[in-house]
Amino acid sequence: MEKARLAELPDVLSPREIARVLGVGYAKALHIVKHGGIVHIQAGSHYLVSKVRFMEWLHSDKTRIIEVE
Repeated sequence: MEKARLAELPDVLSPREIARVLGVGYAKALHIVKHGGIVHIQAGSHYLVSKVRFMEWLHSDKTRIIEVE
């Protein structure tokens, strides 16, 4: 799995794109989006995260450890 660079990503990120940035699997990224405090929208079964909000979450002191099995 090749990590993605944030500058190369679109302004709205899917969990799959977040997984590439963080270097984790899709299921873990989806769990982080749903339960990790990242501001997101849900459109049907799709979760979308603004790249700006993701960056805020990533660099925030509110980022927390999330246990994912």
